[in-house]
Amino acid sequence: MGRWDCTVCGFVGNLGPQTHCKSCGSPRDKNVKFYLPENAPEVTDPQLLLEARAGSDWICDCCGSGNKASNKVCYACGNEYDTTHDKNLVRKEFDLSNTPKTSEDITKTRQEERRKNTEQAYQQTGVKNDTITGKRIFIIGGGIIVFIILIASLLIYGRIMDKGRDIGWDLATTGIKNLVNNADNFRQKSENIEIRTSVTITGFAWKRTIYVENLNDVQHEGYSVPSGSRYVSQREVIDHYDKVPNGTVTKYRTVREKTGTRTYHCGTIDHGNGYFEDKECTEDVYTSKQEAYEETVYKDVPVYRTQYTYLTPEWQTVDPVITQENTHVPFWGNARVGSRRRETKREENYILKFRDTYGRPQQDDASFAFWHRCQPAQKLDVRQKLLDEKPVSLISQFP
Repeated sequence: MGRWDCTVCGFVGNLGPQTHCKSCGSPRDKNVKFYLPENAPEVTDPQLLLEARAGSDWICDCCGSGNKASNKVCYACGNEYDTTHDKNLVRKEFDLSNTPKTSEDITKTRQEERRKNTEQAYQQTGVKNDTITGKRIFIIGGGIIVFIILIASLLIYGRIMDKGRDIGWDLATTGIKNLVNNADNFRQKSENIEIRTSVTITGFAWKRTIYVENLNDVQHEGYSVPSGSRYVSQREVIDHYDKVPNGTVTKYRTVREKTGTRTYHCGTIDHGNGYFEDKECTEDVYTSKQEAYEETVYKDVPVYRTQYTYLTPEWQTVDPVITQENTHVPFWGNARVGSRRRETKREENYILKFRDTYGRPQQDDASFAFWHRCQPAQKLDVRQKLLDEKPVSLISQFP
């Protein structure tokens, strides 16, 4: 048998079926929530059992009084029971873990129901019905605005008191920034300034390269001899393994076998009339046993295939033919081209050696036409960057 607490006088532990408070006589609240204490006695009386299973109590729509399920008219106003208008208390089922045992559990249940109803309403309408949250947002937002106004007032007051000091500091800061910006602008512009100067040729150097390939017979292995290749030998090799059945072996495994069913106490039922009933659930019962079975055993059988060794003529890169000297007379080396040797590419590089106006030795690449026209001790006009600390380069060449 369940219990309920009086919302008028606060009396705790009224018997569930009682429709009025034992202490003050007030009628049971129409939104009453029943709970089942740990030490609640079991109902065995046949008459009470019939009352417990008669159905949930109902609230009179006319006067709001609570009535037993067996009552066909309201005990308070005489209004006849009408399933269309009169409200029945809700019948609920609980798991063992969430069966309410105290009024505090009831409070938690109500809060959880309100939360679920709010979420459901929000999903259906898109509007969150939470006035408490709205009040909190209003209070927090107002506090933030007041804090911002206070900080702004203090800053304005401080600026007025230190106005003279701020003006001097701003002037100094502005002057330093302008000085740094002007210096940076001057450096950027100076980097792009070119000056015209001259250099004196002191020597020449050149390098010529011929890239060549040789036609060599390269050995390969495969399952066929390509056209144009020369056969050398053959042998049988394992290509792969096939899995072939080779008998069986007895093994054991654990299996579950259904042996029956069992009924157990899995929760409670609130009938909505002050009575609670144990909820019975049924589940299958299994037992484990060892089961023998035959598993096929396989062996690996090699599958052979003929593999050929053959020679294929292939062009392969070899060391290039390089000629280089510190002279003004270039020439090409002998590549010894023939039926099994060929040229693929030629490269040539020419370097002018000179001294700048400070007597520093420098060198730079040049085209063959310009390099060939230059003479020893000849002066060349060149351009270089004003702030370039690197060696002078022939940015623009003048013969």
